[in-house]
Amino acid sequence: QTCPPLDQTSAGRAIQPSADGSHFVTADGKPFLWFGDTAWGLLARLDCQDIADYLDHRAGQAFNTIQVVLLLTTSRELPEGIRMMKLSAAEETAKLPAAEVPAAKVPAFAPGTWQIDPAVLSRLDGLVSLAARHDMQVAIAVVQRGLLHRDPPVLSLETAHALGLELGQRYAGRNVIWWVTHDAQPVWYPTRKHATQPSEADKAAAIDLSPLISTLGDGLKTGSSGQNLVSMHPQIGNAASWFADQPWFGFATIQSGHWRDKPAGRGA
Repeated sequence: QTCPPLDQTSAGRAIQPSADGSHFVTADGKPFLWFGDTAWGLLARLDCQDIADYLDHRAGQAFNTIQVVLLLTTSRELPEGIRMMKLSAAEETAKLPAAEVPAAKVPAFAPGTWQIDPAVLSRLDGLVSLAARHDMQVAIAVVQRGLLHRDPPVLSLETAHALGLELGQRYAGRNVIWWVTHDAQPVWYPTRKHATQPSEADKAAAIDLSPLISTLGDGLKTGSSGQNLVSMHPQIGNAASWFADQPWFGFATIQSGHWRDKPAGRGA
């Protein structure tokens, strides 16, 4: 099956907070109780026929929201073998024999060296359109934490804002809810051992990702002219505890965590 393009089926379907901020409402003002299925890797695993079959099944189970990640890792491919994050022509020199590679080159997938392959956005268009036929929302986390927890991250402030604007405009007013990140925290401790409290040395080496997260969030909000909700999906804790005062932030996302020992909050 060919992925359907974006059309009027998905237009004007964005949910919003109720007037008193206590719950979500649909475009026509009806209460919306988020009943979501996590299908984080759906775009990289399913073709359009599989997506259609999956949505038919989930609709029959009364799900009204499908949760996916757009960019998981630099190496992920669509089922037909297309790299989801495509290096620019200049960066392809990294694949040449060592003697042919220019002496000065930036690390692979540094900001400005890659783009989302158009086939990925076409696949996402199809998901959004097919979901709309079932009156479903698609909650999209733009980047997985591993793409930010690296030096350098795959986005800079400039490219993050541009990406947010592009995505926000493309799906403005449609049945799309945005998470800036998936399973990320606003502070990254590159030297910390897994599932331990950060030491003083870890804190000294910490990298504050809040500006980057907020810049991408602002791009999504601005690009959609405020028509679509934007939040961030934390690895643990309440996203509102870090970003509630930001103009782009639309609703609290809370995750209790993946294991019991890990402390909640900004220092996690």
